[in-house]
Amino acid sequence: SNPHPEHTQCPELNAVGFLAIVSRSLAAAGIPCNVVSAIHHDHLFVPVDLAVPALAVLNELMRTSGEPLDAA
Repeated sequence: SNPHPEHTQCPELNAVGFLAIVSRSLAAAGIPCNVVSAIHHDHLFVPVDLAVPALAVLNELMRTSGEPLDAA
């Protein structure tokens, strides 16, 4: 069960490959990222000067979620 039911954008704990997609998308945009995984949430740390472009990448991922992803 989700300990934070108000968070509706959280992936399921069995979402295999979720962070790989996120980190690959950020890397393709030239944005370095450190990931800290916790029990129920993952945290992405990007350089502060790249926060706006990183959010644009993440928003695009949310916008296109459900579409087939390139396996490359």
